[in-house]
Amino acid sequence: MTSILNGESDLHLAVDAATIAALQGNPAASLIKTPGAMPQGISMFIDTPPFDDPNVRMAMKLLVDRERILDVIALGLGEPGNDAPVVPSSPWAYSNEAREYDLEKAKQLLAESGYDSNNPLELDLYTAEAYPGMVNFGQLYAQMAAAAGIKMNVIRTPDETFWTDTWMVYPLVTTSWGARPPVEALAVAYRKASPWNETHWYRDDFDELLDKANAAIDVEDQKGYLQQAQKMLHDEGGIVIAYFSSVVSALRTGCEGYQPNVQVSLVDYRHITCE
Repeated sequence: MTSILNGESDLHLAVDAATIAALQGNPAASLIKTPGAMPQGISMFIDTPPFDDPNVRMAMKLLVDRERILDVIALGLGEPGNDAPVVPSSPWAYSNEAREYDLEKAKQLLAESGYDSNNPLELDLYTAEAYPGMVNFGQLYAQMAAAAGIKMNVIRTPDETFWTDTWMVYPLVTTSWGARPPVEALAVAYRKASPWNETHWYRDDFDELLDKANAAIDVEDQKGYLQQAQKMLHDEGGIVIAYFSSVVSALRTGCEGYQPNVQVSLVDYRHITCE
């Protein structure tokens, strides 16, 4: 934030909640945001204990107060998630409602799997500020897990090496994705052969749905296949998508021509000029 206020930098592509609050109303910079479309969540290896237990995976989803996380971590800039990589407000979404917070059901499922106050589930959650707000998100998630009786140790790793040395290395990590069309969003992280299959979701029946969607001529047929695939992830997958965040960029006053993109890697810099 300091660099943009003193003129050392012209543009910050994505800023965190603290920076948004500090820059709002400041004449030295403007805040530009996209719709909420970037999935932010928790990734579990579903073939690794204890996440190979469907009860544990579901408990990890139910213990999340999504509205609170969205408000605290993203200042409400976005929308709650539904544990599938398609934003609920999309007409292509499996459901237009986010999963409801149900702490008692989460406790019940953990108890059915043998975890209670005498034998609490103990987990390490790895995170880094690889995307603005990710560390705070991991810490808040751990607090919510504690309310369900889970002892979660949050381990912060180096920001600059998170995507190479932490993500897809440890079985429980925070995660963030850029916005994508539904068919791509479902394939890039969940197809059996995808190199970015972050939850080890190896399901032939899921891949078959994506194949049918790609081959469908009728749009409604395609939508139906993709919604079935989303429901599979929602019900059985190892991804907790707590919220979809807006991309909020900070642009120094005196600069113009910047058009934000929900895929920050696709920003076109050619038209940006600064005094």
